[in-house]
Amino acid sequence: MLISVLLIALTYLMPLFGAIVFNSPNWTTWDDGSFSSIASAIGSTVLSTWIMLASFGSNAGMYIAELFCESFQIMGMAQNELAPAIFRARNKRFNTPHNAVFASLIVILILIELDFSDVVNMTNALSAYYQMLIFAAFIKLRYTHAELKRPYKVPGSIPLLLLGLLISTALLVYIVVDVFFTLAPAMIVTLAGFAYANWKRFTRVQFENLSMDGK
Repeated sequence: MLISVLLIALTYLMPLFGAIVFNSPNWTTWDDGSFSSIASAIGSTVLSTWIMLASFGSNAGMYIAELFCESFQIMGMAQNELAPAIFRARNKRFNTPHNAVFASLIVILILIELDFSDVVNMTNALSAYYQMLIFAAFIKLRYTHAELKRPYKVPGSIPLLLLGLLISTALLVYIVVDVFFTLAPAMIVTLAGFAYANWKRFTRVQFENLSMDGK
């Protein structure tokens, strides 16, 4: 795992080191998309074209992976009756959750119309809220299911863990409050989620009996 993380970091650092050494255009002028200009200065149009193709391929891969990851999450929620049953459907040939994919695609097409900075802020706020829920679940499970066997264990006592999470949680709370009260789409999405949960009247038993296959 550590080796993988280091290799991923090197894929970012090595091109940066090479570009800094060559320093054309000057690093003080770098902006979004500057790698193409740097590649053109180092290896003419050929290298610049390869950089653009690689960027396109990596962005497309990240987009497709994220789309299907979210789609399978929606399908899993539907299988456990936490989302509309229509999202349970799978493609007979590829076994993919096509209804969930289309639903995710519709949301993406709507978000395309928003300002990019607003989308980033909203995504950061929702991600921060999600991380706070993970922190809360992490601490709660340490209390209620301390005896469970885990593939790995985070060291430290619960008070020490709470202290370690204090700064990050405070930052997440600031992000959520700042964005939710200044950006209407983020507030609408959050309120819609609460309204749906209130309408479905989810019970504690549903969350205690979650299944990976919906059975």
